[in-house]
Amino acid sequence: MSNIVQEVCKELNINQSELAKKLKVSRSTITDWNKGNITKMTQYALELLKENIQLKTQLKTIKDFYDTMGKIKI
Repeated sequence: MSNIVQEVCKELNINQSELAKKLKVSRSTITDWNKGNITKMTQYALELLKENIQLKTQLKTIKDFYDTMGKIKI
């Protein structure tokens, strides 16, 4: 089983303390989640957060490409 806490931290390029602050939970809560003591709803919410981050990155790439193409004069 993959560790969603570590995956989200990696996607956001932050550490677990920063994730705790961002989610407004205690550092010990993050530690518990990291150890596998996580509810299905929390797991799902973190998976959605990770997916949202990935989609925003993809959309930015598409927007940057579109902007670049708009600058090319043929």
